[in-house]
Amino acid sequence: MKKLLLLLFLIPNLVMAASCYVNTEVEEGHIGMRYSQELNQQIDAKKCNNKDILFVRYVFAELNPVAVASSIFTVMSWNCNISKSIEYDIVSGNLVCELKKNEPGWLGR
Repeated sequence: MKKLLLLLFLIPNLVMAASCYVNTEVEEGHIGMRYSQELNQQIDAKKCNNKDILFVRYVFAELNPVAVASSIFTVMSWNCNISKSIEYDIVSGNLVCELKKNEPGWLGR
């Protein structure tokens, strides 16, 4: 009986965040802002909510590190909760963070 009561107290605390997956294909010769805007439009179109886990994937045939790095940091500043853990890898083109729609800065949105 005690175990059942303990389980009933724990169930409401086991809430999982939703996931929001977006990706973009990186092409040679394009700048990072193009990808940042495209990803931001996908996030808005999918109606991702604050506190969702955001998974961003850059798909490329040939690495364009300047464009990928620029876009990762822009997407991060627009959409990530900076007080939580943020993981990114420029070489593999991945970004994972807790979604938090931040106020647009000087870059606009």
